[in-house]
Amino acid sequence: MFSIKQLELFVHTARLGSVQRAAEHLHLSPSAAAKRLRDLERSSAVPLFEPQDRQKARLTAKGREMLALCEDLLKTLQAIEKGA
Repeated sequence: MFSIKQLELFVHTARLGSVQRAAEHLHLSPSAAAKRLRDLERSSAVPLFEPQDRQKARLTAKGREMLALCEDLLKTLQAIEKGA
């Protein structure tokens, strides 16, 4: 099962292009962010990021699919929080 925090970090990492930037944005340590993403990838059973340069986060095809789903889910959760 995925946590909302994992999905938020995944979305921010994909949007910002690096785990470091996403960690800063979410006020996490880089090591905590990296662990959270590793746990997410382990739970998803497919690689979400290309295994390339650690400085840049490039999504796999499955990662791009998951990004779209996560963005929709997070928008829905925000609407629920606002009482829509």
